[in-house]
Amino acid sequence: MEAPKIQQVYRVENAYFDSETEAHEYALMEQRKRQAVAIAEQTHEALAALLAAGTPPTVSERITSVLEALKQLEGAPDPSGAPDDLLGQLGPEWRYAGSVTVDSGGLLVIDPFYNQPEPWAIDQARERGSYGPVLLSSTPLRTAVHCLSGLGDGCYPVVVRVVDLPNKGERVAELRIVFIVPEDLPAA
Repeated sequence: MEAPKIQQVYRVENAYFDSETEAHEYALMEQRKRQAVAIAEQTHEALAALLAAGTPPTVSERITSVLEALKQLEGAPDPSGAPDDLLGQLGPEWRYAGSVTVDSGGLLVIDPFYNQPEPWAIDQARERGSYGPVLLSSTPLRTAVHCLSGLGDGCYPVVVRVVDLPNKGERVAELRIVFIVPEDLPAA
């Protein structure tokens, strides 16, 4: 009788993975989330100090603090990595913008200065299917788009198509969040 094979299981915090690669990617994603939270807390504390001093921060000051936080994040490791094969297929005008982490099984495309939608709005979007509009407020009309992520939670690469407009310089013409790469699709 042959002894049963024991499968190696990799643990990261309270999550378990079948491969060392998956465990490593998860650990990097968790590290990046902790860094983002720490930066957000520092930014929040700086803005709170301005408010406590009786000086409400201007829009310019808020934007500057967000940009400073983003600069700090740029040096952090990106667990999804740049999808070089995808960029090669798309063409030279496409560039890697970064990655987005998902813990809710979906994403919301929204103007960052709008308030988040009510939970019922997200529930309605999910009930309609894998993607759809979300009404944030009826007056003034403010909308967002909700989308379930292709394979659930994880870290997904984001690419942008950059065009050079006369008298305006480089601008982002398109944004893509890559949920499912060809390797994840079943063979035809």
